Amino acid sequence: LMGAGPGQTAFQLLNPLGEQTGSLACVGRPTYFHDLLIAPGGDAWILCSETRVMDLTAVGGLAAANVIATVVQHLSPAGALLWEWNAFDHFEITDIPLTDRVGVNVDFTHVNAIDFDADSNLLLSFRTPNEVTTVDRATGAVIWRFGGLAGQFTILNDPSGLFERQHGVRWAGTGRI
Repeated sequence: LMGAGPGQTAFQLLNPLGEQTGSLACVGRPTYFHDLLIAPGGDAWILCSETRVMDLTAVGGLAAANVIATVVQHLSPAGALLWEWNAFDHFEITDIPLTDRVGVNVDFTHVNAIDFDADSNLLLSFRTPNEVTTVDRATGAVIWRFGGLAGQFTILNDPSGLFERQHGVRWAGTGRI
């Protein structure tokens, strides 16, 4: 698997010899080239994005900000869309620090990583809201949020008291990420 280069719109699927055997892209949305999962059966969980023009003046931003949020798609081995989750449906713009919502382009959730937990739910790392979130794969409901302004846990014994700007997340066993 190779990420996309300039002008590319899909991940390139490669065989062990490095020959391209196919490609993988989001269905109907821009592909977000940070991470993806390909399950043993060939299903893929791919990161996508959606941009909405929003008036953020009530929360310290601009009247016509381009707000970019994460969309996760589950694709069949043939590339058909099976399921979709959209951060716009689960997060609030005030979940990100004020300094991150003041520009023309607001990278609202900036997803960096995706994994499965022990229950096969999605584990997502969102850089801008400074959090790791678990999403139920069956219902799309947010199970818990760690870090950030909307976090549900207290961080102990950390001098900064913050969890911020992480770029990756992997399930490391029961109770560990």
